[in-house]
This record gives sequence, C-alpha cells and structure tokens, in this order.
Amino acid sequence: MSVNLPHLPYIKTLDPRLHETFVTLRDAIVSLSKQAGVASSGKVAPPQIQNIAVAAANGIFSVSLTDNSQNHLGINYFIEYADNANFNNLRTRFLGPSRNVDGWNLGNQTVFFRAFSQYQNSVPSPRVTLGGSTPTGVAGGGSAPPTQPAAQGSGSGSGGGYGDGHPRVLPGTRLL
Repeated sequence: MSVNLPHLPYIKTLDPRLHETFVTLRDAIVSLSKQAGVASSGKVAPPQIQNIAVAAANGIFSVSLTDNSQNHLGINYFIEYADNANFNNLRTRFLGPSRNVDGWNLGNQTVFFRAFSQYQNSVPSPRVTLGGSTPTGVAGGGSAPPTQPAAQGSGSGSGGGYGDGHPRVLPGTRLL
C-alpha cells in the first residue's frame, strides 16, 4: 500500500521538520495497514504459501505448511480437507499462526488436503493443494504412528518459533 502525499516536495522546501513529520506519519500508516491486512485500494491478500506436506498412519495425520514468503504479524493459516479430490463437502481447520498440526485423528480413510493463509481483514491467499493440479489423497491406515514433518514455526517467523525471535513488549516493560 502506498499513501500519496502530493505536496511533500513543496512542504520540504518550506519546512523540513514538517516534511519529516508527514513522512513519519505516512510510514506509520503504511505499516499499520499492512499489519491490519487493509489498503486504501481494498483488502490485501497475503502471498501464497509454498507447500503442504502430510504424513499419516493408523488414522493419525500430521500436516506441515511451508511459507517462506515475506509476511507479517497477524497471518493465520487454514487447512481444508475432504474425502474426495473435488473437495466436495470439505471441512476447514483453523491453525491460527501455526504452520503445523500433529496428532490429528481423521481415521482410516483417504483424505485430500489444501491450505491457504489469510490476515484477519484480508482476502485469502491462493490455495495450495497437496499434489498440485492433480490432488493427491493420503491414506490414514497402517500400524505405526506417522513420522512427523519438520516444524515450520508460526506467524512471521522463519521456522521453529513464533515471530522473528524478539519478544514483543511495550516500551518500558521489564522482562524478568
């Protein structure tokens, strides 16, 4: 999102401090709009996630989403699943900022999966289907628990944890 302030160059010649104030305010509005998932021209769609991986055994499923895109706080992930490749009668599971779900008991059946991300006030990203354009079903049978896919982290983090690794606290707050 960009905020157009057409007279900034003119204001800079008259009063550099006022110009600096307007630039700071514009940057803050742009930052806030990204975190809220909105824009002056409409809603902002998050980038498409890169991959969905599923492992299953004994009716227990583990799903891992890979999202290496440039996203920000407030992103949420969703998994849609169905017993058919057309996703008729699909169900949706909300993951919040997590990109993994383990120990998901869907029983001894073949299940098709797809996933997407979304900011709270945004349109959803394009869906990514397991198997691509030809959906691949995952059978939940077997006699041993599934091998869990690698952890993908959550939120705006790049893997293994929440966010960018820095605690988010109010200025002046003391961490014990």
